[in-house]
Amino acid sequence: MSGRKHVAIGSPISFVGVKNASKFLKVTINDIITSSVSNAIATYFKNNGDQSSEINIIIPVNIRWGMYKTFESVKMENKFAPATLTIPLITDPVEALSRISKITKNLRSGFPTTYCMYVLSIVTAVIFP
Repeated sequence: MSGRKHVAIGSPISFVGVKNASKFLKVTINDIITSSVSNAIATYFKNNGDQSSEINIIIPVNIRWGMYKTFESVKMENKFAPATLTIPLITDPVEALSRISKITKNLRSGFPTTYCMYVLSIVTAVIFP
């Protein structure tokens, strides 16, 4: 840790292309992005002599208590809960996508925990400044 800032700028990524790829591969857009992050961090760690095989991340998960009954009742909201996720660091994109898509499926089925974390974050925000 030198304190030097390193910045890299890549080419823009087509959202339509990612969306089409997710449909073709029958995975979510988040699966593709998370797999790409896994691949990039695995490559970076390998190039720098780090042998870590997984990382822990926190991702925001959208909270929906129910669908709006009419178009007029729709309001802008930003309700989300933090969800922890341990992702493997894999340099092979096919293997990364396969393994990460299984992990995120488990996350989607764990919605009670997500809603509990949302309530906990609201209560904590009220108690602590």
